[in-house]
Amino acid sequence: MKPFPITLTTNDIRTGAIENDCDGLLYMVKFDIQQLKASRRLRWDNDVALYWVYKNQNFTFMIVAPRGLIKEYELVVWNESGNIHLGSWQFLDSAIPSNVLNEIDDVCEHFLNGEVKCGQCGTWVDYKKAPSYFAGVYCQTCWEGGWKEKEARETYE
Repeated sequence: MKPFPITLTTNDIRTGAIENDCDGLLYMVKFDIQQLKASRRLRWDNDVALYWVYKNQNFTFMIVAPRGLIKEYELVVWNESGNIHLGSWQFLDSAIPSNVLNEIDDVCEHFLNGEVKCGQCGTWVDYKKAPSYFAGVYCQTCWEGGWKEKEARETYE
């Protein structure tokens, strides 16, 4: 069974359709998941997918709230299947800063054009041709500079 989608866009936040408040977003997502699980008899949280939508393309995302010694919020975005990391942003206030919203749009646009940032140096690379290690995609320089060796030692167990 395909997961039921809960979607969000940068435009939803910019226009105020959804309040720009990570604590509120996290509460909303938890509430939506509880309601969906109850109404559709979904058994697990992973029966629901969280998507950041850009130009009708789904991107998986996660928001992590501060806890313990961690004082920052973190927002992480991957491609729809979650196997290519597009970016991570940390910020202190519960509101997602406008520059982060702009950067999310930027990495999503680049992904639609076949590019992601190298997981080490940040250079834009063709993700269909570049080597990868788990969800990270790397330029040839960084790959040869250590990631290739690390991947070769991986047992995937």
